[in-house]
Amino acid sequence: MKFLLIIKFLIATLLYMGIMMDNIISAQDTDAKLQEIEARLDAILKKQEMNSLESIVKLYSEKKPECFSRLRNYIEKHPHAPDIKRAKELFAEWAAKKKSELLVHHKSHAGGKWNFYAFAISEDMEKLLKDIAELHGKSNDLNDKYLQVKKAAELAKRNGEINKADQLLQLAKRILDESQKVRKTTNKIFEQLLGGSNKPFYSTTLEGEGMWMNGVTIEFIFFIVEVAEHGKYVRTWTGKVKGGSEITITGRNAIISAP
Repeated sequence: MKFLLIIKFLIATLLYMGIMMDNIISAQDTDAKLQEIEARLDAILKKQEMNSLESIVKLYSEKKPECFSRLRNYIEKHPHAPDIKRAKELFAEWAAKKKSELLVHHKSHAGGKWNFYAFAISEDMEKLLKDIAELHGKSNDLNDKYLQVKKAAELAKRNGEINKADQLLQLAKRILDESQKVRKTTNKIFEQLLGGSNKPFYSTTLEGEGMWMNGVTIEFIFFIVEVAEHGKYVRTWTGKVKGGSEITITGRNAIISAP
């Protein structure tokens, strides 16, 4: 880092010397160039600081799931770092503890509400939850289609195509009704499931960009639900996991990394 700061100072000195010697570069141009150079170097310094072993250890202490991938990358990309021995020792220590932990990465989290449920393993339960998630996906597809048709109806109306606009609006209504019907049915089934004998043995709310569960000693089925205002747009994810697993939520997919 000190080396980069020295480079920044030398570049500034050389640029100003250039002005004094031949007046080729104006002071305004030089200031702009300096700001650009400083911004790039500051970005490099910030990136280096974020990728330092100290920053990774801080992420671990704050229970941030990304600390594992950061530490793995640090060991791979800095094999000759002065603290590489400590990094490898930490990786072995964390990996041992991680065998009874579950990490959930949700980088697209934007302050909404995300409920996490854990169900005991059974083939019937796994199939039921997959069917519910699939139907939710169908409802979301219908909702997207409804918005497309409604937009086309508004365009037809602006173009004076009243009959076409009316037909499209009727189609949009049928699509919306079907979407709401599917969503209402799946929500009812899931609510009954939550109150039945096979209800989840654990539930919580995801916060920030993920979750860190300790003491995971059994395999179970997870079910994550995005709860939007008035149920306008709800996504769901499900799968089977155990201690040491990592779940990465991205769009409609739940990518499971097994230990």
